[in-house]
Amino acid sequence: MNNIFVRLHRFLLRHIVSVTIMTVLFILLSLFLLSRISFTEDANSLIPRDRRISAIAEVFSSSEFAERIIVTFSMADSSVTDEGKLLEAAKIFYNSIIADSSLIAGIDFEVDQSHILRVYDFVFDNLPLYMDDSDYERLDTILSYESIHSQIEAGYRSLISPAGFATRKFFFNDPLNIASIALSKLSSFNIDENFEVYNGYIYTGEHKHLLMFIDPYYPAANTAKNALLVDRLSDAAEELGQQMADVKVESYGGTMVAVENSLQVKRDIILTVAISILFLSLLFWFYFRRFRIILYLFFPAFMGALLSLILVNLIMGEVSVIALGIGAILLCITIDYSIHVFTHTKETNSVSEALQKVSFPVLLSALTTAAALLCVYVIKSDALKQLSLFATFGIIVSCLTALCLLPLLARNIKNQRANSTSLMFSRLVEPELHTKSYLVWGVLLLTLVFSLSVNKLSFNGDIATLNYQSKELTEAQNNLMEISAQANSAVFVFNHGKTLAEALEQSDKNFDFLMGLTEKGFAKSAVSVSGVLPGKILQQERIDRWNSFWSEEKKATVEASMIKAGRSFKIKEEAFGSFYKLLRRDFNVEEPEHFKPVIDAFLNNFINETGGEYYVASVLKAEAGSKPQLIDALTANDDLVIFDQQLLINRLLEILKEDFNKLSLLSMIVVIAMLLLFFGRIELAIVTFLPILTGWLWTLGIMGLSGIEFNIFNIIISSLIFGLGLDYSILLVSGMIDDHKYGNSPLSRYKVSVLMSAFTTLGGFGVLVFAGHPAIRSIALVSIIGISSVLIISFIITPRLFSWLVYKGGKKRLQALTLADALLSALTFSLFVLFAFILTLIVPFLALAPVRKKHKKAAMTFLISFFSKLIVALIFPVRKSFIDKAKADFSKPSVIISNHQSHLDLVLLLMQHPKIIVFTNRWVYNNMFYGLFIRFADYFPAYKGVDEGLDKLREKIAEGYSILIFPEGKRSPDGSIGRFHQGAFA
Repeated sequence: MNNIFVRLHRFLLRHIVSVTIMTVLFILLSLFLLSRISFTEDANSLIPRDRRISAIAEVFSSSEFAERIIVTFSMADSSVTDEGKLLEAAKIFYNSIIADSSLIAGIDFEVDQSHILRVYDFVFDNLPLYMDDSDYERLDTILSYESIHSQIEAGYRSLISPAGFATRKFFFNDPLNIASIALSKLSSFNIDENFEVYNGYIYTGEHKHLLMFIDPYYPAANTAKNALLVDRLSDAAEELGQQMADVKVESYGGTMVAVENSLQVKRDIILTVAISILFLSLLFWFYFRRFRIILYLFFPAFMGALLSLILVNLIMGEVSVIALGIGAILLCITIDYSIHVFTHTKETNSVSEALQKVSFPVLLSALTTAAALLCVYVIKSDALKQLSLFATFGIIVSCLTALCLLPLLARNIKNQRANSTSLMFSRLVEPELHTKSYLVWGVLLLTLVFSLSVNKLSFNGDIATLNYQSKELTEAQNNLMEISAQANSAVFVFNHGKTLAEALEQSDKNFDFLMGLTEKGFAKSAVSVSGVLPGKILQQERIDRWNSFWSEEKKATVEASMIKAGRSFKIKEEAFGSFYKLLRRDFNVEEPEHFKPVIDAFLNNFINETGGEYYVASVLKAEAGSKPQLIDALTANDDLVIFDQQLLINRLLEILKEDFNKLSLLSMIVVIAMLLLFFGRIELAIVTFLPILTGWLWTLGIMGLSGIEFNIFNIIISSLIFGLGLDYSILLVSGMIDDHKYGNSPLSRYKVSVLMSAFTTLGGFGVLVFAGHPAIRSIALVSIIGISSVLIISFIITPRLFSWLVYKGGKKRLQALTLADALLSALTFSLFVLFAFILTLIVPFLALAPVRKKHKKAAMTFLISFFSKLIVALIFPVRKSFIDKAKADFSKPSVIISNHQSHLDLVLLLMQHPKIIVFTNRWVYNNMFYGLFIRFADYFPAYKGVDEGLDKLREKIAEGYSILIFPEGKRSPDGSIGRFHQGAFA
C-alpha cells in the first residue's frame, strides 16, 4: 500500500499543472456551494431522543408552553406595592415592543372584557355540555319554590343597586345562576393559581408583580430571528429603566434560553478556534521555522472541512451550527496527518521515502478514527448524527489530501538544520520508556486502580445544567419560580389523534383515569380539556343527562315557581324568556370548530397540531412527595405523552447510558476488525488495541475518581480519544514493524510525530477551557485527560508489547510470537500440569496396591508414557512426523541422549516406550507438581552423583528400562546445543 501512494505522487507530479487547476476549481466550486448551504441553530437537536421524547419534543417545539416569554414587572424595593406604577411601566414597555410586531405573534397583557362576555354567551347557549353529575345534584337543591324565590330576590336587589346595569343581562338570562356552575370549570384554566386578574390585568396574589406573556412569531428553534426579538425586549427594558428607575423588569422563557445558548456557542467557537489556530501556528513555527509549512499543514483540514460540509448538507438537507462548531474543533486532529508527512520528510529529506514510511499508518489511523467517529451516528440525536458524518468525511478527505496533494507542496521545501525546538522534541522522545520495568508496573497498577473506579463514573442527563444562561436570565428564572405555583408542581399530559375530534375522544377516554389519580392522592388537582371541550361521545352523554333531568313536569314546575316569585318583585312573566327557551331547546352534538370561543379564550395553549397529529393537553399538579407515584401511574398508560422535567431527565439519562454502551461496543468491534484487516495478524491487532483500551480505562477511571460526569456533549470525545489512541498506537507499531523488517526506521522518528500530534490535539482541545458555554467547557477536561492518558500508555505499553512479540532476553526471537503459538503452548502446558496432577493422585493408590513393587513401578512408567502420548495427540493443530522411527530399538535397554529445547522433548521421548526412566536435576526431582510420581517411578536424581546410584541403575536396566539423559542439564533458550555434563558418558 505504501508503494501505491509513492506511485500516485509521481503520477501527480508529472501532471502538476492539471492537478493545480483542478484543485483551485474544486475550492471555488466548494465555496460557491457553501454559500447555498442551509444552517440551523436549534440547540435542542443535540438532545438524544426515543419515541416518547420525540413526541414530547414535537409537541413542545410547536407549543406556546415552551416558546412563551414571561415578562414580570415589580418594584425595585420589594417591600413596596404599587399596582398603578407597575401598570404604567407595563404600558410603556408594551408600546415600545409593539411598535414593530413582525417578531411577535401575540401578547397577553390586558384581559378583554368583551372576550369574557362572548365566552359567557357561548357557555349559556351550550349549558348542557358543561354539566356533570355533581352539577345536577346541586341543581336539585335549588329548584324548590323557596330556593327559587330566594335567588330571584337576590337578583332583584342586585338589579336595583348601582351595579345593576352590569348585571341586568346575566340576571334575566339565568335567574337561577346555573351558568355559574359551568363557568367555574373554566376558572381551572387560569394561568397559575398564584396569579389573578385585577382591573383587567394579571397580577400575583399579593399584587407585587404584574405579568405580561409574549408569544414569539418564530419557533424557538429559529434563534436568528428570535435574537432580534430578545434584543428588542432588552432595549425596551433599558429604556423603561431610564424612565422609571424604581420599577424592575425581568424576562424569561424557553425562547430566550435558546437564543442565549446559540449566541454563546457561536462566540465560543470563534474564540476557541482562533486561539487554537494561533497556538498551533506558533508551535509549527518554532518546530519548522517556515511560514509556508504552517499554511501547508492547515491545507488538508481546510479541504476536509469544505467537502464534508457539502456532503453533510446533501445527505441531511441542512447543517447544525452547533454540530459544525464542535466538528470544526474535532477536525484539528486532521492536522496530525500533515504533521506525520512533514516530520518524516524533515527527517528523511525525501518525500518518496516519507510516503513509503507513513502512508500506511496514516491511512489506517484515519480510517479507524473515522470509523470510531462514525459510530457516534448510533446516538439518537440529529445534531450528533450530522457531527458524526461531518467529522468522518472531514478526516478521510484530510487524510487523502495529506497523502496525495501535500507531498506535492512539500517537495520544494529544503531541509534545514535542526533547530532548538525540533532538538527539544527529539530529546523528549530519546528515553526508551518501555524498557523501564518500574514504569510498566506503574502503568499496570494505575490501570487496576482506574478499572476499579470506573463504576464511580456517572452520567448527567439534565440538559438544563448544560445550558448557558447569563446571570440576569438565571435570576429571572429563579424569581419566576418563586412567584409561580405551577413552575415546580405541574405535570403535562397529552392525548393525541389524527384529527382534533379523535384527540378529544382520547382525552375523554382518559378523563376518568386522570380524575382517579386525584382521588387516590397522587395529584392535588387535574385540569382536562374534556371539561370544557368534550368529544362527541361525551357530548351525547351530557345532552342525554340534561334531557332526562329536565322532564316536562319539572320544566313546568320550575317555570311556574319563577313566575310566582317574579310577581313578588313586580317582574313580568316574559322577563325570563331566555331561560325558558334554554329549557325547551333541542341540543345537538357539535364539531370541535363549534367551540372556537372557548378555545380562543382558554385553550390555545392546550391544543396544538404538529407532524400531522393533534395533541390535547391536561395539567396535573402534585406535591413533591407524591410526584414519583404520579409519574409511575401516568407512564403505565401507553396512550399518554407525558412531560415532566424530572421524567425527561431520567429518560435522557437512560438513553445516554444506552447510547454510550452501544457506542463503546460498536467502536471496539469496528476498530478490531479494521486492525485485523490491515495488519493481517491478530497479534499486531491486539498489540495495537490493548493500549487504546487501557487509555480508555484510564480516562473513565480518572473521571470516576474526580467526579467528572459524562454528558451528551463530552461523550463525543470518547470516540475521539479512542481514535487518537489508535493513531498513536498504529504509527508506533508500523514504525517498529519497519524497523524489525529493514532495520532503518528508528522508533524515535515516529515518536516525534506522535508527540507533535499530541501537542497539537491538546492545544486544539485545551483552549476549550476558555469557552463560556458549560457543555463545550466540559469537553476540554475530558479531552486533556484522555489524550494525556493515551500518549503515556502509547509510549510505554505499545513498544513493550511489540518487543515481547519479537524479542526474548534482549535478543530477537527466531520466530515472532504468534497468538496461535501462545494459545497452543498454554493448552499443552495446561494438559501437562493436569496429567501430572492425576499421576500424583494415583501414587498413593499404587503404593497401597497388593502387588509386587516392580509391577507398581512399571504401572507408573506405563501411565507416564500413556499420558505423554495423549498430550501429543491432543495437540491436533500441529502436524507431526517421526523421522527414522524404525531405527529406535527399545527391545533391549538403551541409553538415550538428547538435547533439551522445551518441555515437549520429554513427552515426545517418553511416549516412545513405557520403560524409560530419566536423569533429573534437583529442581525437577523435588518439584511440587510432578516430583512425587517421578520419584515413585525411580527417575534418577543426577545431582546426587552417578556413583552412588550405579547399583540402582543396573537393577533398572536389568528389568528392561532404558535411561534418558539430557547432557546439557537444562533447556536451551534458543535451540543451540550447550555444554555437556559428564553423567551421560560415565
